[in-house]
Amino acid sequence: MKVQYLQRHRGYSLLELAIVISIIGVSAFMFISLVAPGDPGGQINSGASTAGSTDRRLLAAESLASGQSQLMGFLRARNRLPCPDTTGDGQENCDATENTTGRPQQVGVLPYRSMGLAQPLMNSDQQAIVYAVYRRPHATAARDMDLAVLRNRKEPDLPDNTVTGISNAVDFCWAVRNAALASNSADYVHTHVENPLSQAFVLVDPGSADADASGSVTDGPNSPSHSSQAWGFERPAAQLTETYDDVVLSVGFGQLAARVGCPMILGAVSSAARAAVAADDVASLTDFFADFRAYALTVAEQDITMADVSLGFAVTGGLLTAVDSGVAIAQGINSGGTAAAAAAAGIAVSVALQVESLVSAGEGVGSAREARDDSASLRDSAVSARQQTRNYADTLLQTAIDTEREARLR
Repeated sequence: MKVQYLQRHRGYSLLELAIVISIIGVSAFMFISLVAPGDPGGQINSGASTAGSTDRRLLAAESLASGQSQLMGFLRARNRLPCPDTTGDGQENCDATENTTGRPQQVGVLPYRSMGLAQPLMNSDQQAIVYAVYRRPHATAARDMDLAVLRNRKEPDLPDNTVTGISNAVDFCWAVRNAALASNSADYVHTHVENPLSQAFVLVDPGSADADASGSVTDGPNSPSHSSQAWGFERPAAQLTETYDDVVLSVGFGQLAARVGCPMILGAVSSAARAAVAADDVASLTDFFADFRAYALTVAEQDITMADVSLGFAVTGGLLTAVDSGVAIAQGINSGGTAAAAAAAGIAVSVALQVESLVSAGEGVGSAREARDDSASLRDSAVSARQQTRNYADTLLQTAIDTEREARLR
């Protein structure tokens, strides 16, 4: 009896509880769906609409990621971004200009033929992906910011005003640097239409249809008929609504520079150039030192000549003293003993001075020759050092040129 009582009052099982909770949850969801107010403002509020928005972004993310990957591949191969296709033939139209301003056309579609692709880039609804690139040319190459044109914008500061004439990743990175330092402008590709924020490039997945009935498959600021500037695009994080189903991907200058390694490229080229300039300065100093030592040797050789001349004068003076001494002695003898003694004393002093002069002249010649030998040794050492430093400077100059030539976007 007791066992039966316990069995009758054991309560619900876990399975029974799970079923009850599931029924309550479904009932609550159906009730909320029935009583939830509408969305007159066009915002996506319901669970179903939010799911649709997420699905739309996921599909757009695939097409935009593909477009961005192809752009980066073109950039690494050509050291520039492609010009937009403005005619629909799949080719770049780099010479196309805006009718009213004459500025280069910055908006079109991806030039798939120029990019080596078999077919245009379409979204999941078979609509072409819109492509815009920052093109801001300048007459002075060093200040140019046209990311779709490769030109020699940056020559490294090398010794002797050496010009490499190379156009590659260094020049693209210099254009990106210029653009990053320039002020934001509504005249060039930008997002945040009310407060323009310049972008290196923009891709737009236009959705499936003309959601805002603007006459273009793109909506809002992305539409050519929008009242905003022609180069303006909606923010990438803009909410999807019944009248806006575009998804925007934009890449700024700093983001692009970091992605392709511009800081490292410009830093490596600049460092190599500075090292070459420093080595050239050292080589120039050794050139001066070698020239100075050569001049010192010339002076030493001239000193030997002067010492030889002084020695000759001393010898000649000694001979004249000897002659004068003989004459004085003869005159002294003729004059008497006292005069002879005086003459002899004078002769002794004169001879002593001449001997001293000869000794000094001889020492001067010896010293001059020693100085000449020392100068010759120093000159030879300086010339050897000059050759070594010049060879080193030439090596660093070539290294700097090679560093620039081999610069690659990664």
